Amino acid sequence: MWYPVASLRSTSSGEFTRFWGGLYKYDNPELYDRNIGKLLTRERVLDLFAWKNGRRLSERKMQTVERHFLSRLAENADFSDDSKAKDFLEQYDSDGVIWRIFFLHICLPEKFPIFDQHVYRAMKAIQTGTPMELPNAQRRIVAIYLNDYCPFHADMGGIGRQVDKALWTFGRFIKAYRSLGSWRSSQVIKSNLR
Repeated sequence: MWYPVASLRSTSSGEFTRFWGGLYKYDNPELYDRNIGKLLTRERVLDLFAWKNGRRLSERKMQTVERHFLSRLAENADFSDDSKAKDFLEQYDSDGVIWRIFFLHICLPEKFPIFDQHVYRAMKAIQTGTPMELPNAQRRIVAIYLNDYCPFHADMGGIGRQVDKALWTFGRFIKAYRSLGSWRSSQVIKSNLR
């Protein structure tokens, strides 16, 4: 039998990162580890997107990666200038901003952290004591990522990927905790995290 106990309390960002990062589990970590931070080839980009997708890419998703991301490799995409990164993220109004952010990450992993609904939820819980869900508006997500999340991630300190893992795990925990009906109000987390 398993009798879990959890106690939320305020701590340092380093301890937070060690604790939540230590609980991180994601399928096929080798796809990420063997491809990130290396010269980006077609195969590496496809492997990284398959990792992000959580499984092999469908034909439709493969076409999206080919059209919107692999074509950028031929242009020698350089996102070291923040305005180029912002322009790239805002170039489409359609869905897919999370994948565009991920492409920035694989191009410059030390500058652009991974971003999704879970890390956003974790960030808001840490900042305000109230977890929030990521809005649907694509341009709003771009602004949140560049203006709020990237500085927040940098302030967390530590190794970027370890911070990614910790925030993702904490954000998933919040989602699961809420779905169990245990999260009756934001006061639960506020009283325990402050």
